[in-house]
Amino acid sequence: MVRDGARGTGYMPALDTLRALAVALVLYTHYLPEPYWYRGVYWGEQGVRLFFVLSGFLITGLLLDRDRLGEDPLREFGRFMLARLARLYPCLLLYLLAFRVLGGSWTWQLIPWDAVYLTNLRIVLWNSWGSVDAHLWSLSVEQQFYLVWPWVIALVPRRWLPGAVLLAIGGALAFRSAWSSAGLGPFGIWVLPMAHLDSLGLGALVAVALRRGVPHRVLVPALLAASALGWGLSAAQILPLAGPRNTAAACLFAAIVLACARRMRAPAARVLLEAPPLVYLGRISYGIYVYHQLAPRVLAGLLDRPVSGVAEALACAALTVVIAAASHALVEQPIRAAVARRLRRQPDPDPDPAGPSVPAPSP
Repeated sequence: MVRDGARGTGYMPALDTLRALAVALVLYTHYLPEPYWYRGVYWGEQGVRLFFVLSGFLITGLLLDRDRLGEDPLREFGRFMLARLARLYPCLLLYLLAFRVLGGSWTWQLIPWDAVYLTNLRIVLWNSWGSVDAHLWSLSVEQQFYLVWPWVIALVPRRWLPGAVLLAIGGALAFRSAWSSAGLGPFGIWVLPMAHLDSLGLGALVAVALRRGVPHRVLVPALLAASALGWGLSAAQILPLAGPRNTAAACLFAAIVLACARRMRAPAARVLLEAPPLVYLGRISYGIYVYHQLAPRVLAGLLDRPVSGVAEALACAALTVVIAAASHALVEQPIRAAVARRLRRQPDPDPDPAGPSVPAPSP
């Protein structure tokens, strides 16, 4: 059973529904051209922040509930990373194989970067999004976060942990501002992990606050007030280079995640957020995200023209769901279960589908 990483809360179907929402935002803005976007907003940008907030919340909760890295940090870190790779890598490898078949010989230049979770670094160094691998940048951000965050949880004393998380959140604002001021190109503030520490950190902050007994009746209004402040700073063009609206959106998503983690009591909300079809889509949302750039290529080949229009976008979405469901049932789950048996424990929580891609335009 998937668990949400918060002590005593158990599995929360609503968090899977949030994943389904996040990946739907990606499909919406990648499968349809800008004239179809509601109010002209690139909604996938918000989807990725929701995913990052979820990841920060769940991974931090998982690590805290395991009492950091235990008595043997290197061994526990190795187990943690093996479980993460078992969760994430089979799907990525299958996509890269399909990418190689569909993309031609030139894809050999890109696959080595993707295979070792350095797609984001490749984008910055090449100053280009690339091809249908561009959306994998967010997997790189997640994996790089996993390499560092367990050590932060392990080495920072618990009483200092809230301050360390707040420092990380502020560091994201400072990084985006410094990168933009230095004129280092447009990509670093979108694809490097430092640029997203506010989203990841706000999720982590919620996990830490819950374990320190901070009432959600206090934390939710505080997050909403911080979100309003961020939007106000953005509208007034104060701290423009830091992108305060990005942090504002992350604060809003952190409040939503917290509300779900505390088990929303409104019957109508629970019926919607725990609807089985949405929960299932959330469970396979990682695969939907990873595979979603294949469907337009397959459909374009069948139609002998580029995909366009709402009907064809829906066809792409349906095909992506079928591919992701098959991958989840036939490949990802068996491998993950085998690794869990090897580690002699229950499967790890399922805290992330590694996040949808954002500012990259659809190839």
